Amino acid sequence: LERQTVPFLIGNDDVQLARNAVGEEVRVDYNAAILFDRGRIVDTYRKLHLVPFTEHFPFEKTLPGVAAWLRAADTHFWQKGDRWTVFEAGGVKFAAPICFEDTFGYLARGFFNRGAEALVNITNDAWSFSVPGAMQHMTMAVFRAAEARRAVVRATNAGITCLIDANGRVLGELPAFTKGVLVGEVPLYTEGTTLYRRWGDWLPPVCALPAVLAFAAAALHRLRHRRVDGRGSR
Repeated sequence: LERQTVPFLIGNDDVQLARNAVGEEVRVDYNAAILFDRGRIVDTYRKLHLVPFTEHFPFEKTLPGVAAWLRAADTHFWQKGDRWTVFEAGGVKFAAPICFEDTFGYLARGFFNRGAEALVNITNDAWSFSVPGAMQHMTMAVFRAAEARRAVVRATNAGITCLIDANGRVLGELPAFTKGVLVGEVPLYTEGTTLYRRWGDWLPPVCALPAVLAFAAAALHRLRHRRVDGRGSR
């Protein structure tokens, strides 16, 4: 990397030493994307949204005994990151959601609203052994581009590596589970915003509200009829 003249974004284990509750020095592992420039680490992004059970145990506080047993069995879990890293290279600001993080709109929105001009998604789809699965994962990235009007680049080890413009159009791609190199240009849009970037996930609650009101009205109507029927039977 020291002899390269272009930056490299690489997915890697990021290991840190920290003190636990009793003051012991322990190893903390993060699933990370690291930006290198001529062999020097420029910045690091640590995954914010971990995969339950494969990257972390979600019930560590409610089931501490199980969590302790998993640790004793040398089960490898990651620590959750705590920083919304926005990289900058070649005058371009971008974020690097890791693997399935590109399926979450709130994450993409958070990065874009913190200054990212594009997303570069590093993905491992090899575990699925499924072309339809890789296609579905790529389709989620198309939504991230269209809902924010920003470009998305995906680099996968076995899924679909592709370039997606701000309209959600796939400009170029490599077939799933195929070795290859994809070279292309993606137009960057840095002006303007979208309703989703402004308001976030407002649509589901708005759509759910009429359903909740209708359910409440139906329950109230049934309760009133029961009371009337009860009085009439006396």
